[in-house]
Order: sequence, then structure tokens, then C-alpha cells
Amino acid sequence: MVKLRPKLSVNNHVRYRRPPRYDLERLKQPDVATACAQHVEAALPDEEELDVAPLEDCCRTVKAAINNVAKDIVGYEERRRRNDCAVEDGNEPAPTLREAKDAIEQLKNNKAAGKDGIAAELIKLGPEKLATCLHRLVVRSWETEQLPEELKEGVICPFHKKGDHLE
Repeated sequence: MVKLRPKLSVNNHVRYRRPPRYDLERLKQPDVATACAQHVEAALPDEEELDVAPLEDCCRTVKAAINNVAKDIVGYEERRRRNDCAVEDGNEPAPTLREAKDAIEQLKNNKAAGKDGIAAELIKLGPEKLATCLHRLVVRSWETEQLPEELKEGVICPFHKKGDHLE
């Protein structure tokens, strides 16, 4: 009898949807913080109710009280795409040469090179002029808000950790 290999594209893991995040920045406003505290206190059950009810019900009640107040008073923060930056005024200054040099110094050795084949050690050991050139490229990308096409590509190598790698 022939044993068929299952499809590799089938995903047996159930992914959950992340709950929306509350806009916790609003809690820094004194009137919002006070209103939230008052509403939470009013929404929570009495101690006698907590002593009588089963533990799961108590936990569910407290969680629901907090979430309902947060939803009504604090609200949700606007969902951003993963790589979007939180820029308030849009006039964020370009990185300085010192920041570029610091970033180069913080590169980790013995890591895989990118698609271009340039390892971090080569950049770290490069002359001062290399840091200046890289800084200039970053500043130009920053000002034009565009990346060169070759910097938009990357190499992803999946590593299998446990079990049969064909399953």
C-alpha cells in the first residue's frame, strides 16, 4: 500500500485574531483616567457576589467589566500596518551620520548575508567613507520616501526544528 504525503500547504494550526488594542494614551488625560476609574468601580461586582459565585464566573465578570469600560471610555487605537511609523507631524528629521555609525557598530557578526552577499563584518570593517556613503543613501531614501528595488528584496530560509520535515 502506498502512503501519500500530506500537502505541505495545508495549515493545521488555528490562528486567532488579535483583539484590538485600547488607546492607552488617552489614560494620560486626567479627566479620562478619573472617568475610567469611576466606571470600573461601578461595574465591578460586590465582594459578597465574588465570594458566592464560581471562580470562572468571577474571572469572566471582572474581565467583562474592565473591557466594557475600556471600550466605552478609552476606545481603541487605530490599527496600523506592521511597518508603518508613528509620525505625528511628518517632519521627522533624517538620521544623522552619528546614528548611521552607531547602527553600523551594532550590526551582529556571524550572521547570514543578504541577497547582495555583503556580510555585516565587511560593513563594520569598512573605512569611514563607507559609513558616509551609506548615510547619504539613507538620507536620500528618507527625503524621497523611496527605496531602491534591490533593498526591497530579502532572503528567507525556513528552518525545520522538530519531527519529520515532510509533514
